[in-house]
Parts: sequence; structure tokens; C-alpha cells
Amino acid sequence: MFESTPNATGTLIIDGLHKTYPGAEHPVFTGYSLNLPDGCLCAIVGVSGVGKTTLLNCIAALDTWDSGNITVGGEPVLRDDPIQGALYRRRKVGMAFQWPHLLPEFTLLENMEIPLRIDDSLNEEGSNWCRHLMELVGLQDLMDRLPSQVSGGQAARAGLARALVRKPALWLLD
Repeated sequence: MFESTPNATGTLIIDGLHKTYPGAEHPVFTGYSLNLPDGCLCAIVGVSGVGKTTLLNCIAALDTWDSGNITVGGEPVLRDDPIQGALYRRRKVGMAFQWPHLLPEFTLLENMEIPLRIDDSLNEEGSNWCRHLMELVGLQDLMDRLPSQVSGGQAARAGLARALVRKPALWLLD
């Protein structure tokens, strides 16, 4: 079914992560550590507002943190370099957000293909892979619809599938 790219490792190590938002009374997390081997499934649960999304955003280099280290597959996640963060996400991370952020002017299939179009790597194999992912999430009959023409749940499934388009070593689901 789904295989990560050869030699891609998703081993995630978080060591002593500290994060406080400017002006906040309390830190989001202090000294948070986690070690997840490649192929591991982990759920971080908690009530709203405890920092689950913030943690995922730090792991994906979408947010910064005060101190501590994050590595994915032996590669340090840089907290203060947006360009390197974007390249790291492109190489290693598939992220599905709470809202799928589908572009409204593109069909579901075109939204799936966007990660491959960004680096000009869309070809027949990539297009077939996107179609296969759409089938896996039960959207094979809706590929030509715009996001406004599908339900919220169907859009969410498209967002989940899109996070797998690049066959990431690390899949983050918010």
C-alpha cells in the first residue's frame, strides 16, 4: 500500500524542548522530550490549548521554540531558518492540518498534485500515485470536484491524502 521513500527515516527525537509565547504567563512546554523510532505510531492527546498543535508546528519547523533540539532521521530541525525549514518539510514531512487548506480554484486531484508541481516533478507516475491516494481515502469519484463542492469530511480526507503525496518519512496529523 504505502511505502516511504528508500533510505528515508522518520526517527523523531525531541530533547528538552522549551516553548513560551511572547507575553504568555506560562510556557507551552518545558523540557519536553520524546524518542520515536522509524515506523512508530504515536498519539499525543490532551485538552484544547495544551500545546499539541504547537508541538507539531515545531516538529514541522513551522514555529520556533526557545531551547531544546528536534531531529528527524538524524537531521536537526532548524528553528530560525524559514528557507531550510521549507526544504526540510519538502524532503521529510507530510502534514495534515486541522483544516485541509485546499486551494478553492483547483479540483481535489489538482490540489493533490500541487506538492509535485511545486518542484516540477509531476509526471504520469506522480499523477497515478495521487489518483491512488484519492482511491485509498474513498474520493475516486470526486477527483474533479472543487473543494466547495464536497463535504467537510471529504475535504479533510483529501488533506490527509495530500500529506502522503511525497511519501514522507514523517507524517504529522493535527
